[in-house]
Amino acid sequence: VHIEEWSWYETHIVEFLKKELKLASRFTNEDIKHAIGLLNVNAVCLQFPKMIGAPSTEVGKGCYPIFAIMSHHCICNARYFVDPNTFNMYVRARVAIKAGEELTVQYLSALNGTH
Repeated sequence: VHIEEWSWYETHIVEFLKKELKLASRFTNEDIKHAIGLLNVNAVCLQFPKMIGAPSTEVGKGCYPIFAIMSHHCICNARYFVDPNTFNMYVRARVAIKAGEELTVQYLSALNGTH
């Protein structure tokens, strides 16, 4: 996360949680920033529809604990999708996967490049 993003989180999330929701006595700034970091690293951006060329609307982020520990590979052997009606995540094989073989997914679209 860039310093500009942390400034935004500090203003809009940390202060909101502590002042508006009156959670200052329960959580330190570091606690809240740690949670924000975990969400940034492990959450999936929920955008619908996810079709090439179709306009998509980001509705938030979803946390899927099992998915969060799956490995990334540019040439993955599985794909994931989230049902926009239920927000259930599904992981499907793209190729035949042998017993004991690691399941891999692409975290980001290959269309995004590496930078």
